[in-house]
Amino acid sequence: MTKRTRNDIKRRTRDGIDRRTYLLAVAGGVGAIGGVSAASLGGENDGSRSKAVVRPSEFVLEQDDTCVPLGVVTSDLPIETFYDYRSSDTDPEGWYSAYGPATDLEQAENSVLYLYHGPKGRSLVFMHGKRGSDGGGSVTFHITGLPADGEWAVTDDQYDASTNYDTFSKSDDGWTVDWTWAGDSHHGGGADGGAFRGITRDDVVTIDPAFNDDARLYRQHVNRNYVGPVENWNALAADSDGHRWASLDMETPVVIRSGQCGGNDGSATTTSTTTATEPRTTRGGSRTEETTSATGRTTTGSGGDPTVTDGTTPLTSTATEGAASGPEDGTTSNGQAGFGILAGVAGFLGIFGASRYFERDSSD
Repeated sequence: MTKRTRNDIKRRTRDGIDRRTYLLAVAGGVGAIGGVSAASLGGENDGSRSKAVVRPSEFVLEQDDTCVPLGVVTSDLPIETFYDYRSSDTDPEGWYSAYGPATDLEQAENSVLYLYHGPKGRSLVFMHGKRGSDGGGSVTFHITGLPADGEWAVTDDQYDASTNYDTFSKSDDGWTVDWTWAGDSHHGGGADGGAFRGITRDDVVTIDPAFNDDARLYRQHVNRNYVGPVENWNALAADSDGHRWASLDMETPVVIRSGQCGGNDGSATTTSTTTATEPRTTRGGSRTEETTSATGRTTTGSGGDPTVTDGTTPLTSTATEGAASGPEDGTTSNGQAGFGILAGVAGFLGIFGASRYFERDSSD
């Protein structure tokens, strides 16, 4: 694998985002009818598949002047089962990664985040890399605004061995999580992540990212192949036109809160407060950063057609539900009317680098 420089990675991510751009685009008219996509997601080592639904949520992600309407994956599985983290300490054992339906959302050499709604509540999920790939990496997230009564339902990795390098640390100003994972295609390495459960509409969560050489554990374990760049940071977005991956700037904090993106062009009017955080030490030294936290809901902005940005990667859906029944808490069953996006679309989207995350349930 060719080593990319930090400047190469910065250039790719920044070129993929236009300010004041609504990152969820219609992708040439391909999307879910009514904004609800039924999907069959499968875990490994069992014959079952989980019926999952990707819906528009009541949350947005803001990064500088960009607003992303977040999607939410909904199923009847707790996030622990949907993710199914396995290690030497679990039964069954596994190679320190996800084995559940969530693996269909992994991306090799990328980091993704998405909302998940299960029977125990709403979770914010992070997945770095893809198990079985040959790319390692390092990420540090400083996260503020997580609810005090929430919990890390999934910690990937936390196991009892000297090679457990990842840390989940809580302080007065939030959580700092350090991830590093090995590239090992022979043993199924190449992934890390976690899921924090308990996110409510009252929470305003800020994620300050540090990827690659800005991450605390970057190249700390080169002898064990814990190397390799994270090339993209993506968020699962959805609205009435469908769902897709939205590309994020890898050096800029994001704010996740309840609300809406205003207008088709993504213009938003918010009441914001800007505060300077305490300096925190990274591999590059100390830095003081400003974090903007939106406290008001967006209002309708000027009209305009959504724009496809270069950094977005479509999710592929082969089955859609006929009409939206509200964000997050709806259910779907086999045989519902309105299935309209054919598998042939997935082949067309392949020119954009899409992966077959979603497959038609054989019972449909």
